[in-house]
Amino acid sequence: MKSLLSCLAMLACCLPAAAQAPQEDADARARIGAQRAQAEARYAQEERACYGKFAVNDCLNEAKVRRRSVLADLRREEIALNDAERKRRGAERLQQLEERNSAQKQQEAVDQRARVLAEQQQREQRAAEKAAERGQAEARRAAEPKPAQPARQAAEPKKPDAAANTQSYEKKQQQAQQHKQRTEERAAENKKTAAQPLPVPP
Repeated sequence: MKSLLSCLAMLACCLPAAAQAPQEDADARARIGAQRAQAEARYAQEERACYGKFAVNDCLNEAKVRRRSVLADLRREEIALNDAERKRRGAERLQQLEERNSAQKQQEAVDQRARVLAEQQQREQRAAEKAAERGQAEARRAAEPKPAQPARQAAEPKKPDAAANTQSYEKKQQQAQQHKQRTEERAAENKKTAAQPLPVPP
């Protein structure tokens, strides 16, 4: 927390400078771009001059070394600018986070928690009331007089006895056996009629 506060204090000091930083970065980037273009133009000019000399490769290599040195310096400056811009953006994000966590946001969170707790208590109260109503209904049902046991038995339909079931089963088995026998007899008759030879033509 202390480190966050110290970062914020440092940010507050740097805010006026941070407001000027984007313009300075743009100017520096434009300068780097112009110097890079000059280095490339100078290299192209030196390259053309090298082709007029006797030792072309040595001349070209020296021109490349000079160009590489200038471009490397410009690249280092560009990296430093990128780092500064990243730090500035990080500081801006930290400031936005701090603003988001301001007292107003914290109060809103407290209010939200209070609303959620109130809703939870209401739900629990409704559940308790329903449970009490169910308990009262069950108590009323338990207190009602129950009909006598013999009367209930009289209301139940009589179960068919086992002897009648056995007799019905045997009757069905007998009918099935008769049906099977008739089917076999018909099949045998059909077989006999189909087996007679055709009459001999005259």
